[in-house]
Amino acid sequence: MADFGTLLSPGVEARFSIKPSVREASANLRSVPIKKRQCYFANERRLVYYRSYTQTNCNLECQSNYTFEKCKCIPYYLPRNKSIKACGRMDQECAQDAKENMEKTNGNSTSCRCLPGCFELVFTDMKSFGQLSKELNVTTFGEDMIINTTHLMTNMAVVHFFFSNSQFSKLVKDELYGFTEILSNVGGLLGLCMGFSFLSVVEILYFITIKRICSWIRGKRKNNHKIEMLFNSGISKYPFMK
Repeated sequence: MADFGTLLSPGVEARFSIKPSVREASANLRSVPIKKRQCYFANERRLVYYRSYTQTNCNLECQSNYTFEKCKCIPYYLPRNKSIKACGRMDQECAQDAKENMEKTNGNSTSCRCLPGCFELVFTDMKSFGQLSKELNVTTFGEDMIINTTHLMTNMAVVHFFFSNSQFSKLVKDELYGFTEILSNVGGLLGLCMGFSFLSVVEILYFITIKRICSWIRGKRKNNHKIEMLFNSGISKYPFMK
């Protein structure tokens, strides 16, 4: 509750506007190293206490393992197995020190490598608060329960939850430039500036390889033909020679 909760005092009316958003990575990023794409797909990082991977679940599990390593127990609000001892009053100071030490020295993400998930449903909220109106009439709840204004202002709070929009956005992480995009951009720039095209590549390869090979073969054939002509002319001039 210290990390995820919001404190409300009595006599306050609060409104929470909730806005969901989906974060997703395309399948093309599976070939990109995790260090570069900075996210985990669902089957790339398995957690012990949670079925699905999220950055929050990973941080909680890491904190649970770190506390068990230092104190040989896990606080009741962290995930644990039934066979592991829950921290009691005697272990409260050790568990608190372990939490603070982890947050200060390791930052909850560096040592645990808790990167965001490649697919996550995230909820963000906007809060607004105001005092309850003191000009309230006596309200009757049922037959025996009567709440006056003073009791309402000192013991109760009113909270409203609602979605800000009926639709929500989806953020997709993908390659900015893949092989196809780079090839098309390079071809477009070369075609615009130099009149370069794919046929030009074929022509360059032709002049570098095939034409030289053909010229070499053609020259070799000419030399062989000249040798044969000289040899034949020698035979006709000296018929006694073998």
